[in-house]
Amino acid sequence: MKNITTALITILSIPSLFAQETISLDQAIKTALEVHPKIKMANLSMERETAQGKANRGLDKTSIDFSRGQLNTYYKKDYQLYINQSFKFPTYYKNTKNYTNEAVKLKQLESELTKNEIIYEVAGTYYTLLNLQDQIKITEELQVLTQEALKIEQNKLQKGESSAIRSENRKMELYQIENEIFNLKQKYTTSLQYLGSLTGNTSPIAIEYTPFFQEKEEVQSIDTASLPLIAYQQQQIELSEAQVKATKSATLPEWYAGYFNQTINDEGTKALNGFNLGLQIPLFYSKQKNQIKAARLDAAIKEEELNAQKITLEQQINRQRQYVSIAQNSMTAYQQKILPVADNLRKLYKSSSDKGELSALEYLASEIKYLNLKKEYAQKLLDYNLAVLQLKVLTGKL
Repeated sequence: MKNITTALITILSIPSLFAQETISLDQAIKTALEVHPKIKMANLSMERETAQGKANRGLDKTSIDFSRGQLNTYYKKDYQLYINQSFKFPTYYKNTKNYTNEAVKLKQLESELTKNEIIYEVAGTYYTLLNLQDQIKITEELQVLTQEALKIEQNKLQKGESSAIRSENRKMELYQIENEIFNLKQKYTTSLQYLGSLTGNTSPIAIEYTPFFQEKEEVQSIDTASLPLIAYQQQQIELSEAQVKATKSATLPEWYAGYFNQTINDEGTKALNGFNLGLQIPLFYSKQKNQIKAARLDAAIKEEELNAQKITLEQQINRQRQYVSIAQNSMTAYQQKILPVADNLRKLYKSSSDKGELSALEYLASEIKYLNLKKEYAQKLLDYNLAVLQLKVLTGKL
C-alpha cells in the first residue's frame, strides 16, 4: 500500500503540460472575429458593392469633338467644337441605387454566415482541446498506475510468485499507454496551433482548462424565417427582384445634351454657337426583352432555391436534434448511473484494500478500470458538445 500511495501522490505532482498564458473561449472568438482574413474579406466585399453601386449610377464620359481645317470652303480654315453628355432616364438611377442597397444587405448576411463559420471553428477547436486535456491527464494517471503494477509484477516474478506472461502483458499495456499519451499530446499541439492561426497568434498560447466541460443546449423553438441560411436565401430573392427593376429601367430612353461652337472665317463672320438635345430610343427591343426575361427567371430560380433550402435545413436540424439527443442520453447515463456506481465501487475497493482484503494488484486494477470509465465519459462529453455546437450553427444560436 505504501507504493500505491506514493504512486497516487506522484500523479498529483505531475507538472502541468498546460502552464502557459491562457486565452478564454470568449477571448478566442472575439479575437478571431477581429483578425480573421475571412472577416476582412467580408468587410471589403461590402465596401466594394457600395463603390460599384456609385460607379453604376455615375455619368458616362463626356464627348468632346474638335475639328479644324477646310470645313466650309476649300480656301479658308475653320474650326468646330462639339461637347455632348448623355444621361440615363431618372428611374434608372433610382432602381440602380435600390439594387446596390440589396446587394450590400446580401454581403452583410454573408458576413454573418462567415462569422458563424469562424465561431464554429474556434469553439469546436476549443472543445477538442479541453477534451484532449482531460484525456491526457487521465492517461498520465493510467501510466503511473500501470508503471506501479508492472513493478509489482516484476517483483513477484523475481520471487517466483508470478509468470513472465503477466509481466510482459503489463509491459505491453504500459507501452500502449505511452504511445497513446504521445499521440494525444501531438493532437493537442496541432489543435493549439490551429487555434492560434484562427486567432492570429504567432506566439504560443494555452487555453483555460475546465475539467469535463459541458456545453449548454439553449436551442428551443425555431423561427424558420430567422435562420441565417434562410435569411440569406431570401435576400438573394430580393436582390433578383431589384435586378429585374434595374434591367427594365435600363431599357428606357436615354437623352443627351450638347453645346457647339463653330467659326466660318469669311470676312465679317462671327462664331456660331448653340445647344442641342436628343433621345436614344431602343427601336429594336429584342435584346432588352430577353434581358428582362433572364432577370425574371433568375428571381424565379432563387424562389425555388429558397423552398429547397427550407426543406434541406429542416431535415438537417431534425437530424442534428437526434444526434444531440443520442449524445445527451449517453452522457447522462454516465453522469447519473455509470459514474455514481463507479464512485461507490471505488470507495468499496479502497476500504477493502485498507482492510487487507484486496491485493495491491487488485486495487490497482480497480483504479485503472475507474480511470478508463472517466476517459469514456470525457469522450461522451466531447460528442455532446460538438453536436450541440453544430445545432447552434444550423439554427443561428451561436
